[in-house]
Amino acid sequence: MGGLGKTTLARILYDDAEVMKHFELKAWVSVSDQFDIRNISKVILQSMKGEGKEFTDQNLLQSALKDQLKDKRFLIVLDDVWSESYEDWQTLVSPFKECAPGSRIIMTTRKVQLLTKLGYDHLNHVQTLSHDDAVSLFAQHALGADNFDSHPVLKQYGEGIVEKCDGLPLALTVLGRSLRTKNEDEEWKEVLNNEIWRLGKKDEIVPV
Repeated sequence: MGGLGKTTLARILYDDAEVMKHFELKAWVSVSDQFDIRNISKVILQSMKGEGKEFTDQNLLQSALKDQLKDKRFLIVLDDVWSESYEDWQTLVSPFKECAPGSRIIMTTRKVQLLTKLGYDHLNHVQTLSHDDAVSLFAQHALGADNFDSHPVLKQYGEGIVEKCDGLPLALTVLGRSLRTKNEDEEWKEVLNNEIWRLGKKDEIVPV
């Protein structure tokens, strides 16, 4: 689901000092629901070449990208891919075929069908946090502490909010920050009992 930390994890890898030294070329593309091959190719080329030349034809664009990647070891992150089309994928990666060994593509996605079609059976599923880790993350943002021990009045409401966040890091972080300046138990109680919790849907960030 959204908010688990897939993008955050990919960004940590992408920005790692050893990773930066290992790859000759790097590119990060935020894909989302529109798998626009031309736009993705354009962003990759601009990231690696540092220029914004316009191409009137997708084939010319991909040819330029092929020339740029040839014999180079690259890292490309495709963040938040929704497409499940094998054919679109094959078109996108056609310029990558002559790259140097050791090149890598990291894909973050909520959809696994495309990866299954590509033969990746052992996927890295990002899990929700355990209860103890969720309490710690929320408390760090809301109270600047690892737990609620020093705030016994707020503890029952805080733990109730944590339970409703269902281990989702983004929800815990955002709600914790929003309560950082709220010291009255009634304010925490209001968040815990808010009707908006009921609007949450499976695989979505809770609306609250």
